[in-house]
Amino acid sequence: MGRHPGRHSGDPTVMGKKPLTGATWQKGALFSVLLVVIVSLTALSAITFEVSKQTITVPEGDSTTIGIRLSSAPLSTTRARINWIAGDTDISILGNSRLTFDANNWSQYQYVTLAAATDDDHDSGSAVLRIHRIAGDPVPYKDITAIEEERVGNCVSLPSGWNLISMPIDPDDPSPEAVFDEVDPLYLYSYNGTGYDSSVSAKLNTVAAMGGYWLYLSEPTKICAEGDPLKGAQSVTLSSAGWHMIGVPYRVSWGAGTAGGSGPPPPPGMMGTYIPIMGRGLEEGPAGSITVIKDGQTESLADAVTAGWIYGTVWKYSSAEGAYSTMGISDGKALVPWTGYWVLTYADNVKFVFSESSGSQISPSPPPPPTVWKARSHVMISPPAPPTLPHGGLPWSDLLGFTNIPNPITDIHTTTFIVKGKAANMVEAVKVEIYDLAGALVYESGEVAGTSLAWHTDNNSGEYLANGVYQYMMYAKVQGEWVASDIKLVLILR
Repeated sequence: MGRHPGRHSGDPTVMGKKPLTGATWQKGALFSVLLVVIVSLTALSAITFEVSKQTITVPEGDSTTIGIRLSSAPLSTTRARINWIAGDTDISILGNSRLTFDANNWSQYQYVTLAAATDDDHDSGSAVLRIHRIAGDPVPYKDITAIEEERVGNCVSLPSGWNLISMPIDPDDPSPEAVFDEVDPLYLYSYNGTGYDSSVSAKLNTVAAMGGYWLYLSEPTKICAEGDPLKGAQSVTLSSAGWHMIGVPYRVSWGAGTAGGSGPPPPPGMMGTYIPIMGRGLEEGPAGSITVIKDGQTESLADAVTAGWIYGTVWKYSSAEGAYSTMGISDGKALVPWTGYWVLTYADNVKFVFSESSGSQISPSPPPPPTVWKARSHVMISPPAPPTLPHGGLPWSDLLGFTNIPNPITDIHTTTFIVKGKAANMVEAVKVEIYDLAGALVYESGEVAGTSLAWHTDNNSGEYLANGVYQYMMYAKVQGEWVASDIKLVLILR
C-alpha cells in the first residue's frame, strides 16, 4: 500500500490541516485574551450609579439625604464621589462625599447629606450634583438635581401634597383665607387633641403663630403671609397632656448646644449600611434655645424630659417622602420656622419658651427622684406614633376623578381604568369591580399599585364577557384607606 501524501510521520499536514505554528499560537492566545477583555469591559460598561431619588428637595436651612448604589456587582473595589457642578451655591454636600463599593455592598444604598443654606431671596434655587467614579471599575457619571425648598422671611415654597407647617409670623389678618390667599380651594386642618378641625367645615377660623397645621396643596405653591416675623422671647402653652402640633418662631436647637453635629439618620431599615456623616451645622453660629415651664417651675429642655413632662423626640413630615422622620434632644439638630412638628406631653399646661440666645437660659437642676423616672419609663421609651393625616376629611369628589379609556370598547379587548385629579399623586393603589346590569359581580381586579390598571373584558373565570353595558366601581387607596368612585358604566361593543 503506497504512502498517501501528508500521512507520513515527517509531513506536518494531518487530514489536510496545517499545524499551528508558534506565531499562530501567539495570535490565537492574544485573540482569546482580547475576547476576555472585551467581554469583561462589556459587562463593566453595564454598571451604572443608581440613586434613591432623581430629583431631591432640600429644605432651606436644613438638610436631607440621598442614597447611592451600583446597578450590579463590580469586579474590583470601586470608589466614587459626589460633587456640586452648577446652579445654586446655597446647596452643598455636608461631610463625607466619597463612596466605596465592592462585591459585598454594591446593592446597598450609601447615604450622602445635602444641605441648603439660608439666603435672602424668595426663590427656590436648584443645583446639579454629579456622582462620578474615581477608582476601580469604569462607571459612567450620573447627574442629579437638588432643589432648594424656600423657608425664609414671610414666604415659603411648598410642594404638592400634604404639608405639616407652622407660621413664624403674627398675621395681620388671622383668617385662613387671608393667610393662605394663594390657595384655592383651601384644605387646612388643626389638631384639637382628639381629631381635626378644618377650614372646610368652618371649625378652623383662625391661624395662630407657632400653631401647627396640615395644608393640602394640589400643586407646588409659594405662600407669602402678611404680618410681622416673630422676634425675641416667644412662648406657646400646651394646655392638656397628649399630642400637639407646634412650630418655632426662628431656628432653635432641640436639645442642648448648637444645631451642629452629625448628619441625619438613615431611612428606616437602612441602619446596617449607614455610615455616620460628621459635619458643621447648616449655618454658622448657634441656634436659639428652649426652656420649659410647668406649675411655676422652669427647666431646661433636657431636664423637662427627665422630669417626665415631655417626650424627648419630635416628629416632622416629609412631603416628598410621604413619611415622618424624628429628631431627639441628643441629636444636636435645630427646629426651623415654617415647619410644623408633633410633640408629646405627659402633663397639662406645659409651656415652651423660645429664646434667640443659644444654650440653656437657666441653671442646671438635679434630676428628679428615681421613682419619677420609673413611673414614666414605659411611655418615654416608645410612645405611639403621631395621629394620622386628616385625609378622611378631604372632598374627594373634587380631588379625584375616575374614568376608563377607551369607552366603549370596540375593536380591542382592553380598557384602562385611571384615577386622575388634583390628589392623584396621593394614590397608592387602585382596584376595580365589574357588575352586570342585574348587580351581579362578574369581575374584580384585586389591588394594583399605581393610579391605573388594565382590564381585558374577561370575567373572573378568564372568559370574555358578551357585548353589552356593564357597571363598575373603581377604588383608590390613599394613605391606607380606600376611596370609592360613583357607579359608572362601561360599554363592550366589539
